[in-house]
Amino acid sequence: RLSAPVSFGIRHLAPALADFKRQHPQVSLDVTFNDRIVNLVEDGFDLAIRIASQLNPTLVARPLATVDLVLCAGPGYLRERGTPAHPRDLSDHECLAYTNDPAGHDWRFCREGDEQVVRVHGSVRSDNGEVLVAAAEAGLGLVLMPRFLAADALARGRLVTCLDAWHAPTLTVYAVYADRRWLPPRVRALIDFLVARFE
Repeated sequence: RLSAPVSFGIRHLAPALADFKRQHPQVSLDVTFNDRIVNLVEDGFDLAIRIASQLNPTLVARPLATVDLVLCAGPGYLRERGTPAHPRDLSDHECLAYTNDPAGHDWRFCREGDEQVVRVHGSVRSDNGEVLVAAAEAGLGLVLMPRFLAADALARGRLVTCLDAWHAPTLTVYAVYADRRWLPPRVRALIDFLVARFE
């Protein structure tokens, strides 16, 4: 049993799992896509995919990939409200919040050793990144999101990046499990496959 975030799961994990299943036809997969953080033991999952800057130290984790965060907005929003020139400008903007982010409304940016933490606000919040992409495309505000979520909209010009000289913290995609000592071979095989796939 595997749990993973919805957007990453659909865009990247689903094709990987199909390839894994073709290589290991004897393994059964029970996959749940959910943006909430599941309790591996209580909810009965063998493995979970988490995208985070840090994890609960009680979990065992294998890093799979890194994820850049990108600040972006729809062109219409930027024409109407202006493009921020510095992170502190974000306090005057409508910012779209991902409610599963433990940092909440504190967005962090760095540039050449200068770190800025900005408390942002906005009237649209969601626990799903696709909702925030749609809201940003509709001109409802600025959003700080994983680049893989914004990539299509950026390529088509529906979103535009902002504060390109500044960098938000990088996230890591992890395969997490509860206990290294009792890892079934089928779970280890999937972890090894995902490590090779996403490295």
